[in-house]
Amino acid sequence: VAATEMQGALSLLRATFESTADGLLVVDLSGRVAAFNHRFAQMWQLPDSVLASGDDQQLLHYATTQLKDPEGFMRKVRELYARPEAESFDVIEFQDGRVFERQTQPQRLGGDPIGRVWSFRDVTVRRRAEAALRASEERYRAFISQSGEGIWRFELEHAIPVGLPEDEQ
Repeated sequence: VAATEMQGALSLLRATFESTADGLLVVDLSGRVAAFNHRFAQMWQLPDSVLASGDDQQLLHYATTQLKDPEGFMRKVRELYARPEAESFDVIEFQDGRVFERQTQPQRLGGDPIGRVWSFRDVTVRRRAEAALRASEERYRAFISQSGEGIWRFELEHAIPVGLPEDEQ
């Protein structure tokens, strides 16, 4: 009965681990990959041979070949591995234009760190939409400020000046 309950609990945990939208990687204190979900492998476009190795250094080597700032990425990884209690959040930019948010915290057992959990979220679409919105706002502001004519926005009860030439303000 205990074995069946344990198997059920592990199955539930694995299903939860796989159902998240984030890519998850768990590395133990000796640098061995303890676990990862399929989303992680997909996001990082990792070959099966690298995943099967279970070696975090191979994984890191392959990952850094895709990044705009591989040295900065590795500097942060080394800093965090040297400080097992540390938590961190940052943004990673890829050569192909993808952008990931990276969050990490210690994996604990009985309060003691036994590894590190890395979480990666692909925010490429959101970042592109934010950039497009900023560009649109800048074009609108430039249009208003450079217009030689008064511009009005009409609402049901009254007109509100949006931009007037300098001599009419």
